[in-house]
Amino acid sequence: MRIAIFINTSWNIFNFRSSLIRTLLKQGHEVHALAPEDDYSLQLTALGCIYHPVSMNNTGNNPWHDFLLVIRIYKLYSEISPELVLHYTIKPNIYGTLVARKLGIPSISTISGLGTVFLTTGKTNKIAMWLYKLAFKYPRWIFFQNQSDLSLFKDKGLLSAENYGLVPGSGINVERFSKSSEPPDTPPFVFLMTSRLIAEKGVREYLKASEILLSQGLPIKCQLLGPPETDHKRGISVDEIHRSTVEYLGEVKDVREFVSRSHVMVLPSHREGLSR
Repeated sequence: MRIAIFINTSWNIFNFRSSLIRTLLKQGHEVHALAPEDDYSLQLTALGCIYHPVSMNNTGNNPWHDFLLVIRIYKLYSEISPELVLHYTIKPNIYGTLVARKLGIPSISTISGLGTVFLTTGKTNKIAMWLYKLAFKYPRWIFFQNQSDLSLFKDKGLLSAENYGLVPGSGINVERFSKSSEPPDTPPFVFLMTSRLIAEKGVREYLKASEILLSQGLPIKCQLLGPPETDHKRGISVDEIHRSTVEYLGEVKDVREFVSRSHVMVLPSHREGLSR
């Protein structure tokens, strides 16, 4: 079977769907990965995917840009002729699903977190809900990763059929992330947050919590690991992190060493699916 996976970044596909891709390839399927080009695009090819770059603005809501995105998706789906498309993140879930429907291609959507648009009550939020309601008539199946997101979609009338289910997160390779060592018993007690540096991930709440705990003289260390998002409208600068009491560790390709040295992992995100 020819299967396409469409997500908003190559990084996202590689970090969260590599195991799925390897399994599909092992089963003999042909896998096409569609996403904007970034540092991880070549690694998708190395996995065995056929990679297709898709130019898109993940956080913008310019209708002309989104119209052009729909045209790009239509051309790619027409050229690839997939027998199934897997959609993740808001624009692939909405526009990808509508294009797949137009071309008669079965699709499956996954809601792995609702993101910024559902933290507001303005015009953008209303448009997003209308588009979800329009698009989600058509997937063969819709996966949700927590009951809160599923309940919201049901309460807002965004689901028109019983074609949905709940799964406990995106899954994790327990061999790759096996517990190989214990953090030291001696102080400091280490908290670690791994996240992109944007407000909706709860970064500022984490900075404030660190300040409060350290002001009480507790023997702790709060660390933050993750890439800056300089182009994101609610991105948090590295300078702001450096002015706080949190130790910024930068961005790494493998978090396991830092996880093994920490006592507690922290996820203060405003609107996640379910952390791995």
